[in-house]
Amino acid sequence: MTRLPAALRRVVMRGVETLIYDAGWDLSRFGVPRDAFGSAMVTNVGIFGLPHAFAPLVPFSRVPIVVMATKPAGSPSASRPCSRIPRRSCAQLTASEC
Repeated sequence: MTRLPAALRRVVMRGVETLIYDAGWDLSRFGVPRDAFGSAMVTNVGIFGLPHAFAPLVPFSRVPIVVMATKPAGSPSASRPCSRIPRRSCAQLTASEC
């Protein structure tokens, strides 16, 4: 894909999507996996240091839900009554669905 001019990438992606999902062709001999995505897509943006984020639904993946984990951050938590509130590391999970 990097060798293609930017103007042709969208057309090629749509063509490959149509051949794989609608026509049922096996393009694995050209380096395209039969079905690169399953029922859901899980991604992690915590390595970029983002505390809050939402993942976009990408049309060519044809998945109904995208789940994303963010950077763990210390936050007060009151799991048991005590004289002081401890700080625990909590990560946020966000989901986008169609």
